[in-house]
Amino acid sequence: MIDGGVDVFRLNFSHGTLDEHKLVLDRIRRLAAERDAAVAVMGDLAGPKIRIGDVKPGCDPIRSGDEFVIQREPIVGDHRRVSTT
Repeated sequence: MIDGGVDVFRLNFSHGTLDEHKLVLDRIRRLAAERDAAVAVMGDLAGPKIRIGDVKPGCDPIRSGDEFVIQREPIVGDHRRVSTT
């Protein structure tokens, strides 16, 4: 890829381990040095994983104008409220 013109590699830290990323970084640095190429490495850091909790199957849909509560206390959600991390 470096031979093809790539000058920045992105490492996605949402996937893989630090050891795996270290191997990739070492490989990029070695290949860039062998080619005397200026190559940057960008680390894409994982952001917070915000997810809603379980929701009752078959509950009514949320309608425009309805009050809807998002809370931190864990519950099984429905069309009126859900929990989140």
